Amino acid sequence: MTDLPAYTLVREPSANNGTLGELLDPSDTHICYTCELPWLNNTPDQSCIPCGTYTCVPHNSQEHPNVWELANVPGRSGVLIHNGNTEKDSLGCIIVGSVKGTLNGLPAVLNSDVTLNALRQKLPQQFSLVIQNAS
Repeated sequence: MTDLPAYTLVREPSANNGTLGELLDPSDTHICYTCELPWLNNTPDQSCIPCGTYTCVPHNSQEHPNVWELANVPGRSGVLIHNGNTEKDSLGCIIVGSVKGTLNGLPAVLNSDVTLNALRQKLPQQFSLVIQNAS
């Protein structure tokens, strides 16, 4: 298997109402912001996933067409990169947006549909995603 391009998601400290982050390309250039569930020990559908390196592969479903799934997440399946605004729009997935903000009092990413469409043009079909906490 050939080496996949490596993108990085750098997470801010997790809060009870979500975890914001920033997605960087292989040259560490900002691509977009992310929003996930809070860290709750990798509990399926309730927690963001553990830090680590994951292979992202194409995923296509009626609810989430033309997105990416993170393969081999320990104890989890169906972890996607898709559109939404707050942790309420996620069951353990990574939500993308162009701006960080708040929505209904929750940490949020905004302009999500536009951002996801831009990622569909920018990201390769398969890539490596390194998830790490900000130092």
